Amino acid sequence: MGRMAILAAGLCLAGCAGLGPAQPAPSAAVRAEPAFTLTEMMAFAEASAHLDAKVQAAEARRLKAGAAASPVDRLKLAYLASRGGGEDLTRAQEWLAGLEGAFEQAPLRQYVRELQRLVAAELALAQERRRSAELQEKIERLKSLELQLQERGPGKTEAR
Repeated sequence: MGRMAILAAGLCLAGCAGLGPAQPAPSAAVRAEPAFTLTEMMAFAEASAHLDAKVQAAEARRLKAGAAASPVDRLKLAYLASRGGGEDLTRAQEWLAGLEGAFEQAPLRQYVRELQRLVAAELALAQERRRSAELQEKIERLKSLELQLQERGPGKTEAR
């Protein structure tokens, strides 16, 4: 569902790009390749959805091979990492940091913002799941302790 949400969000953003408030274009020093579009990003996302984990890992290694990944490569890496969960989500967040201003087209900037929100939400969800598991473990220990106390009987617990 997460992959489809990213794809749907990107397509919606592409259609609504002209409706949002005009944002100043980023400086020429930080712009990505001008030919890269949201449509190309969506094509990459669709193509990568059908790849198995080994091929995705190979693609990620290929994208990382450059000493300094381009904004387009960082966006692709972040997308691939966002699908992995766990530590990959943290890496995705790092690759997305400051990337919004690297793209000229408003739809790509919006896509970066939405991917950042998605990654942040996934990280928060993972944290809540860990917290929930810890609390469940504590509840189980308390239940066990309660059963032990009940098995001792009322007179035996007061003798202490």
